[in-house]
Amino acid sequence: MNTKFFLSAFLIGTALFCQADKLTPASYSFKEKTVVNAARPDEATDKDFKKLTDGKYTKEGDRRTAPYVSWRHKDNGRKAPVITFKFASPVNLEEVDIFYQWGLRSHGIKDIKINAIADDGKKNLIGSIELNQPFTRPKDTSSIQRAKIKCTQQIPVSSIEVVFTATGGFLILEEIEFYGKTAAADTKK
Repeated sequence: MNTKFFLSAFLIGTALFCQADKLTPASYSFKEKTVVNAARPDEATDKDFKKLTDGKYTKEGDRRTAPYVSWRHKDNGRKAPVITFKFASPVNLEEVDIFYQWGLRSHGIKDIKINAIADDGKKNLIGSIELNQPFTRPKDTSSIQRAKIKCTQQIPVSSIEVVFTATGGFLILEEIEFYGKTAAADTKK
């Protein structure tokens, strides 16, 4: 066997070994009121706090096939939601993927921030993305969007918050996925 074969096998094996795991939070919550549709009262709400981590989101080209959660900022003092996620044990996050719907008008996102929350309540920015989406979505742009946020700090976290700044009047989320590794146990106790 030649050197190129072994080098290729080594690189592939290393990439597979180092690949981030999908991490599911134990729970999440938010305080902001969701949109209530009188005809379908549970459609855009999330009373059990399950929709954003259930693994269901709209595939490109599909109509609304996934559960989603929607907020109207006017109903929440002109503020977008802050969602707090808690993990069963500390994790090192590498990436957070947010699947959302971008309507033709009034659904844009300015930016998204990921803050680690320490046990004492202090917050530390570990990732962000600036989208600066206009109020009106360009017609040649899909309404189903995915924001991939790379975490710039690899610190063990048990709780994080996802903070949105909106450019429109609504925010519609379908799924939030976390990728990284479970943090190594502290053996210095």
